[in-house]
Amino acid sequence: MTFFGQIDPQYLPVPDDGNIEVIPFLEASKQILPFFGKLGKTFGVIQSDVNGNVTKIHNRQQILNQENGGGEKSDNLKTFRQLLEEDIRLNYQKNDKSTCVSLLWLKRGMDFICRFLQSIVDDTRSGKKSESLKTITQNAYEQTLKMHHNWMVRQVFSLVSHAAPWRADLIKILCNGNESLEDECINDMENYTKILRPNVDNLDCLLKDLKIEVEDKD
Repeated sequence: MTFFGQIDPQYLPVPDDGNIEVIPFLEASKQILPFFGKLGKTFGVIQSDVNGNVTKIHNRQQILNQENGGGEKSDNLKTFRQLLEEDIRLNYQKNDKSTCVSLLWLKRGMDFICRFLQSIVDDTRSGKKSESLKTITQNAYEQTLKMHHNWMVRQVFSLVSHAAPWRADLIKILCNGNESLEDECINDMENYTKILRPNVDNLDCLLKDLKIEVEDKD
């Protein structure tokens, strides 16, 4: 099996009511973390950011449920909408440890991942199979994160794009060394983005609906 074929738990389909539950989404998001290790040490900055925001949201959920009298294992606040609205009610939405700020950055990070992977799929389906992933990495960054980063962070991501592995090397790693699984790898990657994209788009709409904004660092 390939890396993306082995991921468990996977993201769940967006519920009919549009309210994504926190725990299943966070657990699925943690499964992508080893992927950055396969891309190389330079991608550790993205790995750290995703992991940090997952942890902050989990901690915030526990704190809010305790404050609501439910105890440590309470699940009174199950969905992202509930957590965000509670932070807003408490006027806590600008705090770096709030769900509002953490989810905003987690959503941006997962959007980057989704665009990066989908671009590899599209590049493959077109028959190009570009060996250098530098342009794909840069384009995904410019579409999702660049406008929210200060100058210093942009320089770090410039290094990240230059350190992107060659396509053949990445596919081999994702196939656990079995290059004959390339087609399966691309299919698994595509299936992963197909379930991730609706989740990311849903959270994007939720954040906009609640008018959650943070001051981007200059």
